[in-house]
Amino acid sequence: MISCDQKKKCAEKIRERLGLKKIPQIKIIERPFGKLKNCKRYKLEEPKEIVESAEYYRNENYFNRSVTDFREEYYQLSRDTDDSKPFDICLIEAKVTLGTITTSAGFNWIIIGNLRDGTKYCAIICIYVRELFRECGISTLLKLREIQLAGENGCSFIQTYHRKDNPDFVAAIVPGLRNDFFLYHGKATGGEQYEEYGFVHLRRYFDNEKHYSKVTTEGEPRTLVSPDQNDTIIDLLRKTERKFPGRIIKKIETCVGR
Repeated sequence: MISCDQKKKCAEKIRERLGLKKIPQIKIIERPFGKLKNCKRYKLEEPKEIVESAEYYRNENYFNRSVTDFREEYYQLSRDTDDSKPFDICLIEAKVTLGTITTSAGFNWIIIGNLRDGTKYCAIICIYVRELFRECGISTLLKLREIQLAGENGCSFIQTYHRKDNPDFVAAIVPGLRNDFFLYHGKATGGEQYEEYGFVHLRRYFDNEKHYSKVTTEGEPRTLVSPDQNDTIIDLLRKTERKFPGRIIKKIETCVGR
């Protein structure tokens, strides 16, 4: 649940960053996708009362590829998915009101599906924050709503990933590490690519099991445990002098139970 204090802190950072006299208003909304008749495509509903919505700073028809993008990015999940059941797709959007203008500060594009064993999951297709609003806490607000929606929809877990060769890797991964996600390495039988191929995956479970991973990082002799030592992992990522901080994550071994 997003608290009023979390929104207030984010709004204050935006006010300071933009040199505003008044604190802007922030609202996190959900924009659903409707399934088109006689085909497997989903279309994002039109925005309401907003200037420069998420579509403004994406390529035309960018959001019409929900299922295709999911299948290209999550090979194993896609392979294990029960295709007889429809997906639930949603764009979580952060709206910021600056005076008389309301604009989009960023979005979190999620897809909820069902595995063949009956497990329900949430996968993140893309999360993006406009440069104007970065380092103000928008990504954290989007992440918190993502967690809440996944729980409300009965998901067993959330999965997301980040490319190591992303110069903004730290800003992208920290909201997850701060909110009980752990670094994840699953089966590779479906073609899923993990840290050895330049992709760092994370998961957050909603069950009572103890899920964790043993993480090997560059420049740290100890094996770190995620999520228990996520703060240490964050510190290592922030301190590295590498242009692409994600490259210091070398090996992730996923475990269940103690």
